[in-house]
Amino acid sequence: MKKIIILLVFTTTMTNASKTGQELLNICHDYNTYLLSNTMLKYDSSGIQEKNVVECISYIQGVIDMNDFLSNFVENYDTPACIPYDNSVTSDDIYSAVYLYLKNNQESIKQPAATLISNALTEKYSCSKSG
Repeated sequence: MKKIIILLVFTTTMTNASKTGQELLNICHDYNTYLLSNTMLKYDSSGIQEKNVVECISYIQGVIDMNDFLSNFVENYDTPACIPYDNSVTSDDIYSAVYLYLKNNQESIKQPAATLISNALTEKYSCSKSG
């Protein structure tokens, strides 16, 4: 019963705030520009760049956190990606991997952003299962 309630809460939350891959790509553009130039963004008076950067980071981190939560608390949940938590991977590495995946997979860009984030992280940080 607990599992159903937890998944229902996540589903309800995700439905209200879900984005497509294209929407995520659009908001992550400013963050990617910052990463490539390695300089601080110049914010315009509307604050749109700052809002987009924060939203991009938050959305991707939310999907990572959801997958971590599910892998720890839902029996038989196979996490789609195994991101090392030993400082060998930075948050910039993660966000760059997602952005590049979105840019390079335009045929699936209308899918839910959470699905595409999971796909990107699985491609970049696949879990190796030894037999």
